Amino acid sequence: MRSSLCRLVSGRRWYAVLFVLMPAIFPVEAQELAEPKTTPPRGIGLSAPAYPPESRVNGEEGVVMLRLRVLEDGTVSEAQIAESSGFPGLDAAANAHAVTWRFQPATVDGVPAAVWYDFKMKFSLADSQVVPARPDRVEKPEYPTQSRRYGEEGMVTLMLLIQADGKVGEARVMISSGSERLNESAREAARHWRFHPATADGEPIAHWQRFRVNFTLDDREPFLTPFPTPDSTPYRRPFPDGPIQPGFPRR
Repeated sequence: MRSSLCRLVSGRRWYAVLFVLMPAIFPVEAQELAEPKTTPPRGIGLSAPAYPPESRVNGEEGVVMLRLRVLEDGTVSEAQIAESSGFPGLDAAANAHAVTWRFQPATVDGVPAAVWYDFKMKFSLADSQVVPARPDRVEKPEYPTQSRRYGEEGMVTLMLLIQADGKVGEARVMISSGSERLNESAREAARHWRFHPATADGEPIAHWQRFRVNFTLDDREPFLTPFPTPDSTPYRRPFPDGPIQPGFPRR
């Protein structure tokens, strides 16, 4: 039999015999070639982070790629920014919130194991259910004496930054009435107005919103007109600094 085995090994089929004998000759090495069975972590009721207020006001949106260290007990011991959203506020919010999450841990051959896990977190203003701000205490702007004397009438379109407490943080002229006197009167009055703030998912937020201020000598029109839906919805970008759109006073 030994001579037959030698003839077989020395023949053209020696490689087949070697393949058959490998597990017996190298049992440890053969076992090491087997791939371990792994399962990735799975989130357990992962909550979304709060939208940073400044990021919301500035209209910042983006995706943060996180690299999480998920331990054997399912807790997150470390969170790293693998790819930035482009906005430090969003990155910081994602990073701080991720370490509060819990996961069903990863396993290797059925045994819980600590692993690095990549996770994508999206910030989108469109995902929030936003209710626009509503006037609370708004007083009529003073009609400038010279504008009344010259018979100036017009409509000023203002962009207001209404804070979460209902106060006006900033007032900008978006479309001019054609009279700087009327523009400034509307802007000055708006700084003292109070609103029921806008809400996002039930929580008060700060946002930009447009209003028309009418100046008529005979008060034939309401002095304040919010933009109708859908224009009254909060702006996702702040109104940029720059030249205002011109207008002409009515006389």
